Amino acid sequence: MNAAMLNWDSLFFRGSIVDLDINIWSARLSVRPADLGIVDTPDVREALGLGVVRLAPHKAFEKLLAIRRAALKDVENASFNFPFIRGARYVPEKKVEYLLSCLADRKYQFESEVSRFAENYEQTRYAMIPVIRKALVDASCDNVEASIARIVAEYPEDVTSCFGFEWKVYSISGAKSQAAADAVAKETESVKDVVREIVVQLRDEFSEKVKAIATIIARGAKIPSTSLESARELLNRVKEMNVFGDVELSNQVRAFERVLAVSTAGTSETQDLSTDLSKIQDVLTKSLDEAVAAAEKNLTGLGNRRIQFPEEVA
Repeated sequence: MNAAMLNWDSLFFRGSIVDLDINIWSARLSVRPADLGIVDTPDVREALGLGVVRLAPHKAFEKLLAIRRAALKDVENASFNFPFIRGARYVPEKKVEYLLSCLADRKYQFESEVSRFAENYEQTRYAMIPVIRKALVDASCDNVEASIARIVAEYPEDVTSCFGFEWKVYSISGAKSQAAADAVAKETESVKDVVREIVVQLRDEFSEKVKAIATIIARGAKIPSTSLESARELLNRVKEMNVFGDVELSNQVRAFERVLAVSTAGTSETQDLSTDLSKIQDVLTKSLDEAVAAAEKNLTGLGNRRIQFPEEVA
């Protein structure tokens, strides 16, 4: 998209706000003083932090946690922070369909794994009770069975209800009345925060990767293949997500690509490459305010849009 043609409508009518919510049962219960045979007094609560009882082993959740990490990564790679809604992300139009497809796949994986967890739930419970009982005995608890009874009672009967994987997709629409339009127009400065957030976030991600590669080169070490792959993935993300057409960012991306090409070919001195990488970071720092101003200038009608109710819930 040509940045010169980008306006507030095209930015948000050609994109969506995605809010991902994944819930995984914590399987933890706070240890009470009575569980360890300690009289529960204000002084005890002030002095002792007794930790938690694990109602299920950590390994039982490894696959679910891996799916959640992957889903969050999917969202992160296709979006920007959106400060108006806590935890929500702005997804440009060309990324929306791809992201929702990824989330649908992750949800299927998640729910399948929850079903497997539920199938093994009773076995997991009964396997943990002896472990908890031994821990209480080792702690010299004099009312082990009473503590065990309390802990067992805390296991949920319907464990599947303790898990969830869903998302909401929001759109941006024009105000429905002149009064509403006037009110929203006063929030122009807040709306501009979104613009700065997007510009800064993308530049920061790029700068962090440049810094990481600069550290490797400064040590005189060869850039590992995994680092090169990670750098190239980040470069692709920056190119795809540069929705404001940040010219200087594009220039520095090309400069970084040249450094990577030269470093892998081994045709340049380490000092030369380090200097080039320092220049990239310096230019990004000095040109930030100009880039934000250019993005704001390219957007027209700032403040004349508002968030609608979710139009789709997975």
